[in-house]
Amino acid sequence: MELGILPDDRNFAEGETYTLELTALGRELYTAFRPLLDELNLDFPLDADGIPSTRMHDNEETYNTAIRDHIRASEEARKSAYRVFLKMHAVRQMLAFLYHVICLPEVERNTIYELFFQAPFVKQFCDQEGIEIATLDASRRRCPFLLNILAACDVIDTERSKIAVKKLLLLPSLVKPYRREETETTGARLRAVAGALPASSERLDDEDLSIVRELFGSTFLTKDYYLTKFETIED
Repeated sequence: MELGILPDDRNFAEGETYTLELTALGRELYTAFRPLLDELNLDFPLDADGIPSTRMHDNEETYNTAIRDHIRASEEARKSAYRVFLKMHAVRQMLAFLYHVICLPEVERNTIYELFFQAPFVKQFCDQEGIEIATLDASRRRCPFLLNILAACDVIDTERSKIAVKKLLLLPSLVKPYRREETETTGARLRAVAGALPASSERLDDEDLSIVRELFGSTFLTKDYYLTKFETIED
């Protein structure tokens, strides 16, 4: 429901009977990925007592690779996947954590597990939403889901002990210095940054350059910035 592919059950009256069905966005995603869904084994194997496992038939890398290959081959699927998965607050926060806090081409998984939920913007969001800050054990369970989404979206490569950041996926939220900034202002900065990549900082005014270097680091928009592949997604 958070992804917007199923109706929000809070919109129905208590006790009301309703049919659970895909939203328009959900149908779009299903249509774009139908060829892949027909090929993958999506079963949750049963144990000796007939109880479904919590793990699917294949491992996570199998599914990540299949989705990644599919969106590379289909522009429709890529756009649909981005429209769905990049709407998730937690996914955007993981991107911000990797780009704004870690700022390295590779990072140990344990570092992510230890620091992600301690990032000030993540703690603030959890506090505003009444979400309990995850313990280290809980972080080890929650963070892999977010990393798998980014791997499937072709943003990172995942290994057992570390992840590699492949490209900068620019979203409006990543160039916004504070939550209440006007949408038009953020959008204009995003377009300006996109036009200045990879190393034409002179195309930004002083204020915008100061903001994005505060967010992404002092080497941003120079030849020394650690990422060389870029993609811009406007909301």
